Amino acid sequence: MSGSGTSGPGTSGSRPRKKRIILIAVAALVAIALVAIGGVYAWLALTMSRAGSRPGVAEARQALQEPLPTRTSLFDLDPAAGMDATAQATTDPASSTAPSTGTPPPPETPGTMNLLILGTDKRDDSDETWGRTDTMMLAHVDPVAGFVSLLSFPRDLRVQLGVFGPQKLNAAFALGGDALAIRTIRDLTGLKIDHYAKVDFQAFQALVDHFGGIYVDVDRRYYDEGDVLLPIDLEPGYQRLDGDAALRYVRTRHDQNHDWARIQRQQRFLRAVKEQVVSWDMAFRLPGAVSTLMDYLTTDMGATDALKLAWWAARLDFGRIKQVTLAGNDRMIDGIAYVLSNETQVRDAVNALLTPPEPPSPPSEAHVGDLPLRDTLLDLSGVVVEIIDAGAGQESVAATARFLADHGASVSLGAATKEARTQSAVLFSAQMERSLADKAALVSLATAVPRLVEDAKLRRVVLLAGTDLVPPDPQATLEELEQARWSFLASESGFTLAAPSWVPPRFTFAGSRVYYVASGSGDKLTARITYKKRGEEQYYGLTCTRLTDAPAVTAGRRVTIDGRLFTIVGPARNPERVWWRDGGLVYWVTNTLASALTEEELLGIAASCHTGA
Repeated sequence: MSGSGTSGPGTSGSRPRKKRIILIAVAALVAIALVAIGGVYAWLALTMSRAGSRPGVAEARQALQEPLPTRTSLFDLDPAAGMDATAQATTDPASSTAPSTGTPPPPETPGTMNLLILGTDKRDDSDETWGRTDTMMLAHVDPVAGFVSLLSFPRDLRVQLGVFGPQKLNAAFALGGDALAIRTIRDLTGLKIDHYAKVDFQAFQALVDHFGGIYVDVDRRYYDEGDVLLPIDLEPGYQRLDGDAALRYVRTRHDQNHDWARIQRQQRFLRAVKEQVVSWDMAFRLPGAVSTLMDYLTTDMGATDALKLAWWAARLDFGRIKQVTLAGNDRMIDGIAYVLSNETQVRDAVNALLTPPEPPSPPSEAHVGDLPLRDTLLDLSGVVVEIIDAGAGQESVAATARFLADHGASVSLGAATKEARTQSAVLFSAQMERSLADKAALVSLATAVPRLVEDAKLRRVVLLAGTDLVPPDPQATLEELEQARWSFLASESGFTLAAPSWVPPRFTFAGSRVYYVASGSGDKLTARITYKKRGEEQYYGLTCTRLTDAPAVTAGRRVTIDGRLFTIVGPARNPERVWWRDGGLVYWVTNTLASALTEEELLGIAASCHTGA
């Protein structure tokens, strides 16, 4: 069971197939960077030569040198539509061979390159030749324009694999190893692949543990007991994840968005690693990380290219890292679940990959423009709740039932308990449909019952109406209900909190908690409030914490609104969060995984919060 109190890192799961944990793309980029800056050049050259002599590299190098053919990988593309987006490689081919162990060259700027990142998983007891890859990500590195963009591919994307016919994208590696994976992505995008890096999933876990965990702002509740899927148990909010929990978090696909949400979590985790690993205090741990990761890294890159890439990437501003997702639609074909993308969607993704992020604006006095009106009515449509009298009395139960029904809920009355409860609670099963947790949060908000309890035996939301239940005011507005919850959080945490006066339309309250975040200087009290977009699994969060040196509090574009200083972190078009300080505390609002909120909307939320110690 779980309530609104303290909780810690947990675990997460994936699709019903019993697959082992796979590696996500961040391990490859960070592994190369760590190897490049982890020791003297002679040792680095020998280390990189090991990574370049593993099975599959020779065939991969041959594939990398092949000219661009006519693109035919996407099985359902319109053959009449052409692909005119290409990238020119400026990387010196000679630097991809086994490097010299002499004097290191100066850390010059790397050439523009397209780097394919593969995350692989091969069972020890499997007779598979290559294993499997569930992560394919293309990194476009452009030092001239000063940015890196990352294009993630759905593993279920339907492609044409030559003699193998139509297949899922992840079959490319399983059927033909590194070389076929390279050729498939090259043919799909029409881009020359300059280098590639392949890392086994264990590298990801080892990397995270070696650095003592990575702080992640988990967008929502993730839970599964593991009867079918890999177990997962994560509460929403900012927390430090160890290697196992982090790997489960980025791997899980148990939600409405399937591959898309998994890709978004991977990219968000990658940015968190960039914030936290590339820092002065982490440098002391680099040699040990290199030794650990080298057992799992395979790449054609030589020491010279790796050193240049690492030196440049370590100084890259966070706002110059851009994420790109290939759009598509889920479809069942002959009983198999695929993702289908058309010619236009592929072209748009490639063009976005090659286009720099919008330039940041200088520090300025800003104002929030005319934002759309927030929702004012509590909407409980689709919520099914059973009320059980546990001491509240028939009159209070009836009044509460009327209030919930008047706002769209389907309400039933259960048999009263034999013994009275002094504390009301909202019960639900997080193991069941994902939306039950959100519906339980809405019932909790509407009835001013903050205690949420998970009960795996339930198949519905249940309100246990104890002696402390006060029936809602029939005239209460959504804003008043939210303010009541924020007041409760203020009393629980000791923080001065007030609900934001502006919430983006279609977003509604989806839960809150007060808990502690682990840190090197002790556990720090934190409050988290989650909002969800109706009809979509998109969540944004508001955080207030005593962890004033949290990695989330990083450099960005600074603006002033009504005399208050706010820092915007991430690309201008799709910022990840806005943070500010007030009264010895740090606050931030985090965008949804799909960056559904604009910069103006994030600032609108932040500026409407009344904060302080």
